[in-house]
Amino acid sequence: MTLLDNLALDIAQIANHPVIVKRGALQQIDHPGIGPIALPKSPFRMSATPAAIRDRAPFLGEHNEKVLGRYLRYTAERIAELSKSGILVQEPRVAELRAKGSIH
Repeated sequence: MTLLDNLALDIAQIANHPVIVKRGALQQIDHPGIGPIALPKSPFRMSATPAAIRDRAPFLGEHNEKVLGRYLRYTAERIAELSKSGILVQEPRVAELRAKGSIH
């Protein structure tokens, strides 16, 4: 047995390690369809700007309509045409979660 064998921790042990907890290295984020998950925050600590995760990562194509409509002024018909032709792609869960009201 080597010194490194004593240092091997699994994911749960790392997440609950006193140093990780004390430093606030992980932040719980609610993710639709998955539930709360712990994500690592920035390792840099600054007194005037605390590290925080503002939002979860979006699903593939989740913001297609918002970005193309708001910033490029595409019509809903044009966006639908691009989606139908395969130019725009959106993860199927986006429609499911929108129908449930889990995402906007």
